Amino acid sequence: MGFSPMELYPIVVLGLGFLIYILWAEHRRKTISSASSSGVKLPKRIAVQESRGGLSITYATPLLTRFLFLVMALICLLVIWSEIYSARYFDGERYGPLFFPLLGVLTYGFLVVALNVTTIQADGEHLTIRRGPLPVWGNRQVPVRELEQLYCLQVVRRSSRGRSRQRYALYAMARGREQLLFDFDAPTPAVYVEERLEHYLGIQDVPMPGGELRRRSSPDEVGTYPELEEDSGATSRWD
Repeated sequence: MGFSPMELYPIVVLGLGFLIYILWAEHRRKTISSASSSGVKLPKRIAVQESRGGLSITYATPLLTRFLFLVMALICLLVIWSEIYSARYFDGERYGPLFFPLLGVLTYGFLVVALNVTTIQADGEHLTIRRGPLPVWGNRQVPVRELEQLYCLQVVRRSSRGRSRQRYALYAMARGREQLLFDFDAPTPAVYVEERLEHYLGIQDVPMPGGELRRRSSPDEVGTYPELEEDSGATSRWD
């Protein structure tokens, strides 16, 4: 299926706009972090800004992954725009009534991965987890006065085919309740964020009951504390 210049032009312009935004936001994130880190080496994809207003830590998907998801989103947008521009979209017999709504949801998911960055912010009142700029699920806010402990667990999820996938989850214990704050895909940034937040908020690190191995309520999930020395990440000292 060929596309006319009028079908391609808006998507190309939109793609360039998205690409410029990703590169600008990443450059700005790293520039601000470099000015605030005082020479301390940070884990990959982590940026930190500390000021009188609070502590802000951002965690981003790798740039290559973001570019790939941007390309997939643009392909989906091109298909949608081509159908609308040529009026073929209104011929209800081509793909069925659910094809384009589902394609729209898929496109939004691709854009979320490409554009969004996770911001973990702590101040005197709240610990906030926010994903943006596109609205998406998973935002959290915990009052600081309710925080009792922060800790990381290595979670292994096994599929029905026997494949396993490891994630490193940051949890908060608030008023005796466990709350999942964020999932990382490597141990170093997870432990770094935990320790940096504890350092800023003045929370004393206390080993969780059960020692280093903790079996979760689901039989296919096993939690352990990730070992920071296994990964060649940054130092966790900020004194």
